[in-house]
Amino acid sequence: MTTHSPTRSTFSRHLQVVLAMCIVGSSVVAGKYISMELPVFLASFLRFLMAAIILVPLNYGMTGKLAMPRRNDMVLLVLQALFGVFLFSLCMFFGLKRTSALHAGLVMGMLPAVSALVAVLLLRERLGLRYVAGIALSVAGALVLALRAPAGEGSVAGMLLILSAVVCDSGGRHRARCRLPA
Repeated sequence: MTTHSPTRSTFSRHLQVVLAMCIVGSSVVAGKYISMELPVFLASFLRFLMAAIILVPLNYGMTGKLAMPRRNDMVLLVLQALFGVFLFSLCMFFGLKRTSALHAGLVMGMLPAVSALVAVLLLRERLGLRYVAGIALSVAGALVLALRAPAGEGSVAGMLLILSAVVCDSGGRHRARCRLPA
C-alpha cells in the first residue's frame, strides 16, 4: 500500500496553482501583442479555434467518444462560456488595446480577491481568516505594484475593461457551481 505525504500533495497542489498563474500571467503579454496586430473578434475566434483543436481530441482520447453534456448542464455551460470565455476574451482584448500590459497584469492580479467576492455574493460562501488574509495580501500586492508602476501608460477605460474581464472570469468560474432554477 502506498501512502502519500500530505505535505507533498499540498506542495504539489500549490506548485500547480503557481504554474497555472504563470501561464495566465503570460497570456496578458501575449494578448497585448495579439490585440495590437489583429481585430479583437478575429483574435477571440482564433483563441477558441486553437482551444477546440486541442480539447476535442483530448476529450475523445480520454473518453473514447465525443461526450455531450446533459441538457440540464447545457444551461450552466452556456453561461460559463458566455461569461468566463467569450466576455472575458472581449473585455481583455479591448482593454489591452487601451492600456499597457503592465497595468493590465496588475489588474488581473486582483483575480483571487474578485473571485472570493463573487463566491461570497453568488454562492453565499463564508470566508475563513486564512482566505481573508490571502485576499488582503493579494490586494495589497497589486496596490503596491500599481503605485510603483510608471504613470501615463494605461487609460482608465482600458483598466476598467480589464477589471470587467476579471469579473467575467470570476463569474464564469463560479457559475458552474450555482444552482439555477429549472
